[in-house]
Formats: sequence, structure tokens, C-alpha cells
Amino acid sequence: MIHGTILGSITLVTWIVTVFSLTPSYGAYYYPQSILGPFLLIGSAYAILFALIGGINQVLSEKLWDIKCEQNIGNGMRDGAILLFVFNITFIPINIMAIAYSFSPWSGLNNIQVILILLVSVFVSVYAIGFLSEKIASFLYVDKDPETPPDFSKHSYTCPHCNARYYYGSEIPNNGTITCQNCARDFPIN
Repeated sequence: MIHGTILGSITLVTWIVTVFSLTPSYGAYYYPQSILGPFLLIGSAYAILFALIGGINQVLSEKLWDIKCEQNIGNGMRDGAILLFVFNITFIPINIMAIAYSFSPWSGLNNIQVILILLVSVFVSVYAIGFLSEKIASFLYVDKDPETPPDFSKHSYTCPHCNARYYYGSEIPNNGTITCQNCARDFPIN
């Protein structure tokens, strides 16, 4: 829930900034500048937002879930784009309600009901972002090859029955026998 609250609040701020940046400017006299300028500004802002959201997701995934992420700008932008897209998809009810409420007040709902619907939508969006951000981090980085321990050759043993070699660490039983991880037979350690 903490993961989703942090990322949800950041993406909510980006949503608010995006909505206000897309409002038309009526003071522009030249058509190409009035179209090209906002697109370049919004495009670069989205690249920065993707990198910011993805980078924060990588840091939170390492701190909260102990998921070792490969931290670079490409992975951060990919994660940020996915999370911002998912947040906007789950935030669609709020978008529709805001547009509908701005044209005419809803006659069937009073202000408290509208606020409750908005709060429930925000809670669902934040929960979805928290759940999916942890899943995105674990899904995208779980296929990495595990690192071999530094003492692998010192604490790995070959089973005489199946010739499989496994790492057993420094915790060896006192009787000097260990169970093979491949064939499940006991064998003595030399």
C-alpha cells in the first residue's frame, strides 16, 4: 500500500499537470508555433515523467520488496510509461466524472456522493498502481541469472551417486553428511 500511495500520488500530480497543460491557449497568433510548441513541451515532460516514475518504482521495489532491479534510464522510462498508462486507465472513471460534472451538475447526486465516488476511484487507482508496480518490477527483473556466491567453490560438493554439484553454504551438519539436492540421497563430505 505504501508503494502505491507514493507512486499514485506522483502519477496523480502528473495527471493534474497534464490536464492543465492541455488546455488551449487563445493568445497564440501563429498556428505552427501554437501546435508544435505544446507538443514538444509535453513530449519532453512525458519523457522526464516516465523516467521519474520508473526510477522511483525501481528504488521502492528494492527497498520494500528486496527486488534487485537493473537501474538504467531505459528500464526506468519503460516502467514509468507502463505505470502511467495503467494509472490513467484505472483513473478513467474520474476523468469521465470530471468532464460530465464540469458541463452540468448532476441532478441525481449531491456533492458528498460525488466526493465519495472520487475518493473510491482514487483509492482503487492507488491500490492498482501499488500492486502492479511491484508485479512489474518482479516480472521484468526475475529472469536475471542468479549471482554465484563468492565461496561457491569452497562450499559446493559433488554427489557420488548422481555427480550433481550443488552449493550447500557453510552450514554443514555435525555428522559430516549432507543430502543431495538432485537425487535426495545422503553422502559424506570429504
